[in-house]
Amino acid sequence: MSRFQVLSDVQWSLIVLSGVPLDGDAAEAFQRLVASSWVLVDQSRALLAAAQKELPAARIREMHESAEARMRGLLLRGQREGAFRADLPVTWLLATTHVVMNGAAEEVRAGRLDADEAPWFIDAILLPAFTQNAVR
Repeated sequence: MSRFQVLSDVQWSLIVLSGVPLDGDAAEAFQRLVASSWVLVDQSRALLAAAQKELPAARIREMHESAEARMRGLLLRGQREGAFRADLPVTWLLATTHVVMNGAAEEVRAGRLDADEAPWFIDAILLPAFTQNAVR
């Protein structure tokens, strides 16, 4: 996969995520964003491997940060509105989301989880963890 193809595919992914509506209830918006993000994670496992070969690590992180910005904004809004825990920093919520989604990708790769069911499992872990004692 060429550097141009990698960049094109990453840009397409960012466009897809930017189209996910984040208005309304923060927890429901989180579920929509997780579901859309999961589809891209599942489809882009090969893309990440190619990107790691073709692009500098700093560039990969920069592209990841632009996608992460929407999630960060949603989590911050959810904290302000009392939908998500405010006793944990958003950086921790983001890291936890990242780890759980990558864990799901690994389980799918290993054949222990169906890719279509992964968003449900991701939500089943993250929503209770992020909403427990949300109002402080």
